Amino acid sequence: MLLDSDMPLMNGPETLRALRDHAAQLPVVLMSGEAKEGAGAEPAGALAKPFQLHELLAVVAAHFAQP
Repeated sequence: MLLDSDMPLMNGPETLRALRDHAAQLPVVLMSGEAKEGAGAEPAGALAKPFQLHELLAVVAAHFAQP
């Protein structure tokens, strides 16, 4: 899952913690335009916005590829 850090009702780290309660193994990449935030429930990866397509593809390949 690609998850934005800045959302209106629940921010990314709050959403990530809630997701971990229901789907602990779900790979999540947290995207943020700000300095890295402590998520409390670590994402599989993180991207600083703005990012390039090749950066997104590298994170997806590294964290979502099946062995």
